[in-house]
Amino acid sequence: MLHRLRSAFSLFDDTRQQSKVLHRLDEVLVCSFCAFLCDADSFTDMEDFAATRVSPQLNCLGYAASSLSSMAHPRMTSSAMSS
Repeated sequence: MLHRLRSAFSLFDDTRQQSKVLHRLDEVLVCSFCAFLCDADSFTDMEDFAATRVSPQLNCLGYAASSLSSMAHPRMTSSAMSS
C-alpha cells in the first residue's frame, strides 16, 4: 500500500521553482500525509513529525534516511538544538 501511495504522489507535476527545492514533491506529500494520519493539524506538527518520526516510517518506501531527516526545519535538528 505504501508503495502505491508513493507512486500516486510521484505523478503530481512539481511546479515549484526548482532552484529553491530542497526535497522531492512526493517526499513532502508522503511525509505530510503520514503526519496527518498521526493527528498532525498544522505545519508545525508536520515539521515535528518529520524531525522525530519520519525516517523509521518512510525508510520502507525507499527514501534515504539522510534525505528524510533533513526534511525538518534546521531549528529541529540535533546540531541546531545543541547550539
